[in-house]
Amino acid sequence: ENGKRTIYETKPEIAAAVKALDYEPGITNLWAKMFFKLPADVLRTGVTMVPDFVAKNFFRDQFTAGVQSKYKQLTFVDSLQAIGSMWKNDAKYQDFLARGGASGAYGELSRLIETDVWKLNKETGFLNSVHNVIRHPYDAMHVANQFIENIPRFTEFKKAGGGVKGAYAAREVTVDFSRRGAASALKAVMGATPFMNVGFQSADRAIRAFKENPAQLTAMATATITVPTILLWNKNRDDSRYIDEPKWLKDVFWIIPTDS
Repeated sequence: ENGKRTIYETKPEIAAAVKALDYEPGITNLWAKMFFKLPADVLRTGVTMVPDFVAKNFFRDQFTAGVQSKYKQLTFVDSLQAIGSMWKNDAKYQDFLARGGASGAYGELSRLIETDVWKLNKETGFLNSVHNVIRHPYDAMHVANQFIENIPRFTEFKKAGGGVKGAYAAREVTVDFSRRGAASALKAVMGATPFMNVGFQSADRAIRAFKENPAQLTAMATATITVPTILLWNKNRDDSRYIDEPKWLKDVFWIIPTDS
């Protein structure tokens, strides 16, 4: 104050919240960017900006949301109405976005934060006009990823009745990509390790969801994941096409042989 450093003493909770607002750029060393961050960014982009990732992500999120939903979101069923509102970009969807329920999609923030704002404005004129225009396939995949990620979130937002409660529930129904630990060293490691934080947050959310309502989570997981898995295994166990698939593929995916 008046050119002099001033220190205030407050409650630990308030101090921690204020400290968490500090911007930390992560990896800034040139060599670290070249040998760690750049390859990680390329891998993230290569994995997420392709059509098959978008399709698989849609199905995965539907099952995840159905299991972890606090408001008994029905897999696929409740999403139909939500998709209609999102497509129309109605007032409810705008409220969902304004309250931060979207949480972000893979790669959504890095592209905006790490770009020179003035250079971007020179190229697109986004400061004076609409900027969210699809100009090439990368933009199309980026928009598709965001749309797919927000379907279960917006569904949860609506089932929770909207508002702050709905926005918080929306962020928690799958994986909150903006949620992370406070350790600075870990942030640097995450910047160089693709999907590391997503892996942490997925496991953490599943554990917290089980603690919050073990009966509901167990019932939903059994009905939507365990039972179909057992039925598919029973149907495919003597099928040579299924038997010949590698074990890791059978452990991770549902295998559905076709006659075509």
